[in-house]
Amino acid sequence: MSCNDERWTYAFLALALLPAVLVANVLWVVPVESLTADRSAMAARDFTSMWAAGRMVAEGHLAALFERASFNAELRAMFGAGFVNQVWSYPPPGLLLAVPVSVLPLLPGLVAWTAGTLALLWLALRGGGLSRRLSAAVLCSPAVADNALTGQNGALTGSLLIGGLLLAGRHPALAGALLGGLIIKPQFGLLVPVCLAASRNWRAFWWAALSAGAIAVLSGWLFGFGAWVDFFTHTQPALTAMMREPWEGLPAQRIFASPLMAARSLGASLDVATAVQAVAALLCAVVAWRAWRQPNADPVLRAALTAPLVLIAAPWVHTYDMAPLAAAIAILYCAAPRPYVALLGFAWFWPGVAVLLPMPIAIEVASIAGVAWVAWLRMWAPRDQTGGPAGSDRLARSPPSAARPRSSAPP
Repeated sequence: MSCNDERWTYAFLALALLPAVLVANVLWVVPVESLTADRSAMAARDFTSMWAAGRMVAEGHLAALFERASFNAELRAMFGAGFVNQVWSYPPPGLLLAVPVSVLPLLPGLVAWTAGTLALLWLALRGGGLSRRLSAAVLCSPAVADNALTGQNGALTGSLLIGGLLLAGRHPALAGALLGGLIIKPQFGLLVPVCLAASRNWRAFWWAALSAGAIAVLSGWLFGFGAWVDFFTHTQPALTAMMREPWEGLPAQRIFASPLMAARSLGASLDVATAVQAVAALLCAVVAWRAWRQPNADPVLRAALTAPLVLIAAPWVHTYDMAPLAAAIAILYCAAPRPYVALLGFAWFWPGVAVLLPMPIAIEVASIAGVAWVAWLRMWAPRDQTGGPAGSDRLARSPPSAARPRSSAPP
């Protein structure tokens, strides 16, 4: 299937969304007998946790967020005894999102949150130079659908990451501010200093540091700096303990998509799995440094390479965090060598399947690495007379403008 086979492409995109549609039907439509918790709260459980966290702060129960038993007791008091166990895993800057969305009732808040984060992702993709067609495809990807099913924040973090990577060369201050916003999920910012330092983009580097620092201080000022103490003394150890638990194939373990959990799923000890994650993160840092060190590298292809590297380097990453992967695949698809199209198609497809059926984590991680490999090949491919990668589909991007370097012509 080539990029020009539009009928097959659209048929594949529709097929890839079927698992998410089926799960949405189960969550929201199919009757459930003897349900001992609010149906809407259960269906939107990830957004529900954020919404409830905002309510807890407003009611003076901030300390309950950072202790898992207390947090779940509050959730069950709000939504019923059968509400599933959740964990508030975010540092205090996450409350800057939770408190505003909790002003609305639960369902209107979910609609506003989902629409708002998708709009931000759209703006990040379009502002970075992707065409309307590709941007729409990313918003309709299984990865973004998985994120939207339960009100997760993958579209938001994806917009911050992709927007920052795409805009780093042309608008360093804005790019740095976006990348600094990743402090709400700091594991996705591990490679940011590497990329910006390698490219000597010190303006973006310091804007990222300023943005992250300002958000951290603002959250401490609004919610008390003791919230940071509680996060590091209670939440962080609890998250570490969750990752150290023996592999039992539980749903809470299968939603991970990191090398660490892939190794655990294959029977590796915690020490071996931790070493695998460390080596993977180091390799990602080396590749990112090499890519961002090249002054004439195509910025969009470089972003398509960096996005999957960021996902691999993060030890705490889930299937619903794959919006950056979808963006990378959309960028690469039309210019990928034919043998790699099936790999890109699988990487596009599996985040949707993972919401319905258990997927081997090792295969998920391998596919993410495969997308990075395809991006690496495209970055170093011979360039045509126009300055773009040979064989690229120029319709996949917005028309060039005076503000966009002529050397940038990715798919």
